[in-house]
Amino acid sequence: SSDKTIKLWKIGERRLKKTFKAHTKSVLSLAFYTDEKILASGSQDTSIILWDMQEGKPTKTLMGHTKAVWALQETRKGTLISGSEDCLIKIWDIKNCTCIQTIHGHKDTIYNILSFNDDKNIITCSDDETLRVWEVDDGICVQVVKGHEKGVRCLAINSEETLVASGGYDQCLRIWNLKTMKQLKVRDKNDGVIRGVKFFDDYSVLYTDKHVKLFKLNIA
Repeated sequence: SSDKTIKLWKIGERRLKKTFKAHTKSVLSLAFYTDEKILASGSQDTSIILWDMQEGKPTKTLMGHTKAVWALQETRKGTLISGSEDCLIKIWDIKNCTCIQTIHGHKDTIYNILSFNDDKNIITCSDDETLRVWEVDDGICVQVVKGHEKGVRCLAINSEETLVASGGYDQCLRIWNLKTMKQLKVRDKNDGVIRGVKFFDDYSVLYTDKHVKLFKLNIA
């Protein structure tokens, strides 16, 4: 939240379990390692903090970005991928608290990162109006995807890893074939900036503008 905290809720009981405090500015992104019970948070204060979920206390701080950290993505390899207003993607070894790779390419704030193909690839979106597909090991951008007319704020990949949904400041929801990155559908004339998107199932998309909307794709 902009109040600099993270809150953990017990959903079934609608009860607040813990409040995490350590950041000095707004908290913008989260990632969660289920097995290790580690939470990672990115902030406008440029830091990434790792938290012990049981204790609700910070255990490590990762420093390296020079501007706000808007995007975090955990991987099954035990690494953390971050994206920032400084236009950089960084890959971190969370055990050793070291940045093991810095990836350049975007020309403006990176808002979202998602991994796919067993964490071998990531897709990112940015205020530079593009989506980009990367090979993680080499840090190579294999595709720059254009279509949005303003910054791209959010991404989602369906469970089959066949489709990508993106939304942003042009108020359009766009659906892409993940393999070819060909645009399949556009839903425009929405009521505001699209800040969040999620596949409800493989062919339905839940997204937010000024409202919460469910869109059936009708893709064979």
